[in-house]
Amino acid sequence: MFIPKVYRSEDQELMKKIISENAFALLISDKEKLSATHAMFILNETDDNFYLETHISKANFQAKVLKDGDDVLCDFLGAHSYISSSWYEKTNVSTWNYEAVQIRGKVKLMNDE
Repeated sequence: MFIPKVYRSEDQELMKKIISENAFALLISDKEKLSATHAMFILNETDDNFYLETHISKANFQAKVLKDGDDVLCDFLGAHSYISSSWYEKTNVSTWNYEAVQIRGKVKLMNDE
């Protein structure tokens, strides 16, 4: 997703806050075919990093094809709202104001054991 530099944030604490407050997100992969599953995510922190944990049904196509090490994208959408062009001092187009966090990573499968 393209984000103009003026609006981009690299603040990991803010990203973790948006993830925690908007934990229902899309798990996206392109293994065999492009797939997206809505799922609840738990943000887990280590001393120097964090990782995401989720569960998807074994009956889900995406669960059947994902393997350890596969690349995925998790897309979290936070607060969002329409902004009228009348809010601008000069003529401009209407826009949408939103919070979003995209996390790319690799799958590590967990099982009952």
